[in-house]
Formats: sequence, structure tokens, C-alpha cells
Amino acid sequence: MVYPEADASRVINQIRVMTDHSWLVTRLRNTFLILSEIACYLGMILLIFFSIWLPNSSLTGSEQLNSHVNVNISIEIVEMVNFFLVLKILIGILGALLIIPAILFRKIRKKNNTLEEIHDLATSYVKQHNPVVK
Repeated sequence: MVYPEADASRVINQIRVMTDHSWLVTRLRNTFLILSEIACYLGMILLIFFSIWLPNSSLTGSEQLNSHVNVNISIEIVEMVNFFLVLKILIGILGALLIIPAILFRKIRKKNNTLEEIHDLATSYVKQHNPVVK
């Protein structure tokens, strides 16, 4: 006769063993994930601001001919204007895409926290039902 409680205890013990981890490794992984998430958000903000502050591709020059005459020249070439517009858009899109790894890092952290809670619950169950396990 098979006892369901024995099967449940065996499965819970396997879960406890599979989710076993050291405290230091877990904290280091969480710290790395938090720093990576922050780096992605900062990179996103910096790339978007860089694309906004990128010059508009006009060539400027000035020359002072004498004390009363100052010549300022601004030249805009259509191809350069289009190139810088596309470059700004691509840098902005790249910055916006950095939110994807940041969200994934956050989900990994949440998953790790859930696994840690499952391990703690499994350990407490096994300790209650089998006092030999430490």
C-alpha cells in the first residue's frame, strides 16, 4: 500500500534539494541582477538624451575679417541632414530597446525570490515531518 503522504514528502524533499543554494551566492546573483537592471535603465536614459542632443548636421564656421566684420557660415547638406536624422532615430530606438533586458533581469530576480521561498517552505515541511533532515 502506497501512502500519499510518503510520496508527497519524497517530492517535497526533492524540491528542497533541487532549490538548495548558499546564501552568499543568492545575494551575489541578486546584486548582479539589480546592478544590471539599473545599468540598462541608465543606458536607456543616456542613449535617448544623446539622440536628442546630437547635432543637426549643419556645418558652421565663423571668421572675423577685421574688428567690425564677422562672417558666420552655416551649410546644411540634405544627405547629411537625413543621415543624422536616421542616426538619431536609431540611437533612440536602441535606447528604448534597453528596457527589454531590464524587464527580463527583474523577472529573473522575482523568479529567484520565488524559488527561495519555495525552498524555505519545503525545508520547513521536511523538518516538521522528518526531524533527521537539517
